[in-house]
Amino acid sequence: MTISVLMAEISVKLCIPREVDEIEQHWHKRITYSLVGGHMLSALYDFYDDVQSADGTSDNTVSMQHVLKRGEGLIAALDTCDVDSEKLIKLFVDTGYMLHKNNRFTYPLRTIANTDNISFLRGILPWERSSISGTGAYTVDFEDSSTTIERMFGIEEQNINNWFSNFMNNIRWQETDHMPQDVDFLNISGNAKNGYWQTRPPKQGITLCRSKGNGKKEYMILRLSDIIGKSVLPDWRIDNGEYYRIAIAIRISNENAPTVTVRLKNYTVELVTDFLLPSAEQNFFELYSWATSGDSRWRRTIAINLYPTFKRIFERLGYKISEVQ
Repeated sequence: MTISVLMAEISVKLCIPREVDEIEQHWHKRITYSLVGGHMLSALYDFYDDVQSADGTSDNTVSMQHVLKRGEGLIAALDTCDVDSEKLIKLFVDTGYMLHKNNRFTYPLRTIANTDNISFLRGILPWERSSISGTGAYTVDFEDSSTTIERMFGIEEQNINNWFSNFMNNIRWQETDHMPQDVDFLNISGNAKNGYWQTRPPKQGITLCRSKGNGKKEYMILRLSDIIGKSVLPDWRIDNGEYYRIAIAIRISNENAPTVTVRLKNYTVELVTDFLLPSAEQNFFELYSWATSGDSRWRRTIAINLYPTFKRIFERLGYKISEVQ
């Protein structure tokens, strides 16, 4: 059996059709990425039985090395496959597709969230997956929902303006005459060519800054006027990329919302963002998408069935959506 025939058969099983204008090598890359992800998830069930603990997870666990070897074994067998199995493990852990238990991994309880005529699935047996986008499982066949995607993946339910209003109401300001030293300031202009941070502060208004140098950085909200107000942000507000939520809100308040360019095709949708999403939303986005080039976190492709859900999430975050042909 040739690789082309094998890829075609797998694509049917996982519902990953090829676009009319898609290069075969790119299509194969999407298929193998999804295949490796499912193969690694199947490793969680190597010691499967029907016994479950009180928290709904299996008492059986596997080591990280076992999951890695499962992924790397398939990667080695597919000569053109360049999947990073360690990054996949982190993504699975961040989205609850894999659970830590006593420093080992186990599979999650089966969970279903219905939205936009799609059932998003977690904890489904990997060999029973029928539709895949990226490495995330879904089905267009209705299944009884047990939660929402917001609760399932920790996605913020409020729109960004309401969230930012509540956030600012809880800020406790410390007033000072001096601008913080050795810090970079959020690039409110949003010009991606100039990066996310700049050395000069805006002239007035609310902004975000962070300490320079290596190691753990300190983040502060600044209120710039004749008297400067500052407030150091706690770790939970900024860790793992959560500070992007604050940065997005500040950009919107300065009438320069981030953008996402959308290209609709027959079976897929390509989305290109000019600013990363907050942690939970970004993880959800990456779980259900393929990198359009390299392992880009900004340029991603999703199954077209999922576009209404992602469009709603981007709109909730205040992104400007530009749909192009």
